Amino acid sequence: MEGIELQIILDDSEKSYFVGEKIKGKVTVVVSEECRCEALELYIGVQGLADMNEGVNRYKGTFRNDLGRQMLFQGQWPPDMFTYPFEIEVPLGPGSYKGQIIELGWYLRATACLSCGKGVEAESTLTVFPEKERPGENLDGKPTEVVYRETPKRSLGCLGISLALFLVGTLGAFKTFSSASETLLGITIFFAVLGLILLIVSLYTFLVSKRIGMAEVRIDSGIVSPGDRVPCSLTFQVNKPVEIKEIHVTLVCREEAGNVGIHASKKTYRKVISEEKNALQLPDTMVPANVPIEVRGEFSLPPNASPSFTLADNFGNGIALRWDVKFRMAMERWPDWFYNEKITVLPQI
Repeated sequence: MEGIELQIILDDSEKSYFVGEKIKGKVTVVVSEECRCEALELYIGVQGLADMNEGVNRYKGTFRNDLGRQMLFQGQWPPDMFTYPFEIEVPLGPGSYKGQIIELGWYLRATACLSCGKGVEAESTLTVFPEKERPGENLDGKPTEVVYRETPKRSLGCLGISLALFLVGTLGAFKTFSSASETLLGITIFFAVLGLILLIVSLYTFLVSKRIGMAEVRIDSGIVSPGDRVPCSLTFQVNKPVEIKEIHVTLVCREEAGNVGIHASKKTYRKVISEEKNALQLPDTMVPANVPIEVRGEFSLPPNASPSFTLADNFGNGIALRWDVKFRMAMERWPDWFYNEKITVLPQI
């Protein structure tokens, strides 16, 4: 705005801080025309950028979240130059990150709201490192063990519903194909496609549950740090004798952009950053029926593993860095059994 100029000047010229550290500096205001300032405020927050451009996957987005605010001045400004020192703490949040499709940074923003309804602002970017210490245990001081148990699913009902939905949608599409109502035809095709998808998923689940009678996954801790070696195990029991081709656990890190929140109907773009597969050794590939079998193994976090984070707006759109542990059991001439568990990777101390 003409007549007002803002500038943020930091004591640390490198603009690098840790979470919890104090940021010291000043906001300078140059006023060439007398005016009244309703509020001169300083904001600190995080900003996420997403840029996905691979083949048909094209997406760009910017997401902001103010984490702190500080009032610096309110009153009349005659023509002059004013200086407002400040000291603001870096709030709890993820550290700065630059990946392949996402980027997360921090900012300071000074905003002057004037009585005439107009305003002016200035901004300075920051580099923020995660807090120097964070415990890897829960509030009770106990290890955050992950336990997942699975019993045979009652999938016949879902199989019947999905089959009925597919048949009704398909018959409806045939009957309305020659009609003049494109809306009705679109609805029937939608239900037919939805029924087909549900039918495939239900059939897969039904076949797996017919073979796997029980499964239990254990991970020593769901909250880990870079460089950690995490023991894990899979205990299972089959209903009929089966040949197991392989069992493995895979640690996967991926970047996500788009929908990373609650609105699952929206598109989420993903980019796998790292993937490490480890085999869980079976004593014998031929597994008898109704006998509990336990296999043990571990997965290792890279020493430079980036910490997990999610930055999203109220609509669920944003960016995220996610770590998953994936268990998979491949059976001879039968659908694979699998299970995914999300884990949290802490910043490096």
